[in-house]
Amino acid sequence: MLLGSCLVFTSLYAKDAQNGKDLYYEAKCQKCHTSEDFTSEKRKVKDYAKLQWRVKRCDFTMDAGWFDEDVEDVVHYLNSSFYKFDTKK
Repeated sequence: MLLGSCLVFTSLYAKDAQNGKDLYYEAKCQKCHTSEDFTSEKRKVKDYAKLQWRVKRCDFTMDAGWFDEDVEDVVHYLNSSFYKFDTKK
């Protein structure tokens, strides 16, 4: 029973790239950020921690109203779609 509860808890807070993508487009992030911003060699984000910081900053600046889980979903979407930073450390 305890194991089942842990699995349910874990799945509730698992990062969801599709939700991140939906949130990214609903907040109209693409008005300021194009795919080139994420793929260019001159991009400002060089690691996963910096990506998390930048998404949190955008959430605050644009008053998107995202919960911490939403921010992590957007980070996961951007990382899995563009950056490909290793998150298994």
